Amino acid sequence: FPVTIPTGKDLKNSPEMNLLKVFNYIIQNLETRTNVSLLIKILNRLNQAKSKIVLVVYDAFLLDFNSEDGKDLLIDIMEIFNQHGYPARVKYGRDYDSLQQTTYL
Repeated sequence: FPVTIPTGKDLKNSPEMNLLKVFNYIIQNLETRTNVSLLIKILNRLNQAKSKIVLVVYDAFLLDFNSEDGKDLLIDIMEIFNQHGYPARVKYGRDYDSLQQTTYL
């Protein structure tokens, strides 16, 4: 069963291929396409900022926020997520293990 996934790539038929694997490839492809689209928009917004994206994992984006960029930067990034129907939370901390919810926004 030849299958073309949303980005246009054709999946090759092989003995290991089954409908569940095809489904997983399609879901991963759509998630990756969405995350790359979000990442491009966020990177464009960060173009002249001191804040930087330092980690992207599955559905989480970790931003090393520089307070000199101001609260509006975080609000703009949250709006990018909201426009795509994704909830956004902002946490802060000295390192990844100590992140806490913020009242900054």
